[in-house]
Amino acid sequence: MNHSTTDTNVTSLLQQLEREGTDAYNKLFPLVYNELKDIASIQIASERNDLTLNRTDLVHEVYMKWLQQEELDCNNKKHLMRLASRAMHQILVDYARKKLAAKRGNGAIKVELDEERLHVQEAEEFLELHNACKQLRDIDERLYDIVELKYFSGLSVRQVADTLDISTSTVNRDWKKAKALLFMTLNNSSSA
Repeated sequence: MNHSTTDTNVTSLLQQLEREGTDAYNKLFPLVYNELKDIASIQIASERNDLTLNRTDLVHEVYMKWLQQEELDCNNKKHLMRLASRAMHQILVDYARKKLAAKRGNGAIKVELDEERLHVQEAEEFLELHNACKQLRDIDERLYDIVELKYFSGLSVRQVADTLDISTSTVNRDWKKAKALLFMTLNNSSSA
């Protein structure tokens, strides 16, 4: 099946979700599974931690989240991949928070999905990055979108430009701005 056929099938299934529910999800998921695993690999690698979630676990967590929603407001495959990326990021944030909560004495939570463990310092660094990104979103939503798509989702400059309907030169310029703002925010939080 070629790329445009897959995109068309995904869009068609997204339109069927409201009527068919789980059946449409079960048809949709295999069509995007490998791409979701690629996004998960990038998400996990970008967090710079010894995460116990592997990419398959992360993709399955997203799938379970989607099944629990009453509706998935999504227009096309690009939009779906962006929603998946956001969901994966939020799962990793929640996971890091649970790890830190367990370290601080809320030991009732046992988070274990694999043999490896998320290091507490790395969880703290990840949450600092997440908070810096939230501040960036408050300053400039497009800068945040570029970070989300390029850094967390691993899209190329061209793909980011296509997704946001802007030029590649704008993506490059805003990417530099976003990195500078994140660097300043992270440095300010570490020196505070």
